[in-house]
Amino acid sequence: MQKLKLLKVLLVIGVAVAALVFLSGQRRQEQIKSNEITVIIDYGNGTKRQFRGDGIKFMEDENAWSVLQRAAAGASIPLEVARGFHPIVINGKRNGQEGKRWVFYVNGEQQNSAPLEVGIREGDEVVWRFE
Repeated sequence: MQKLKLLKVLLVIGVAVAALVFLSGQRRQEQIKSNEITVIIDYGNGTKRQFRGDGIKFMEDENAWSVLQRAAAGASIPLEVARGFHPIVINGKRNGQEGKRWVFYVNGEQQNSAPLEVGIREGDEVVWRFE
């Protein structure tokens, strides 16, 4: 009888420990995900490149230009910029070509400031769209 009680107590403790380990792993995954920034280059013709994870982790004093620059460097995408770090060419698509220009959005909201001036936070999505 005493052994049965002890086994039940050990079983309850084991389940509790397993639950704690599982939940702490889940919390760690959430922290890793929130530390990511997503960068999308939308070429305006149905082609999109998405960058997330390696090399696109949040860093202090992040801005829209720095995340584009890191994504492009990691994928060997050439960039040309104008004053204020507004891209004029991304991967061969030049402003004015096809009557379009590069516009960027942070979390779905179009930005009108210079990319260097637009701060980025953990979990943000930055889209560069040729439109």
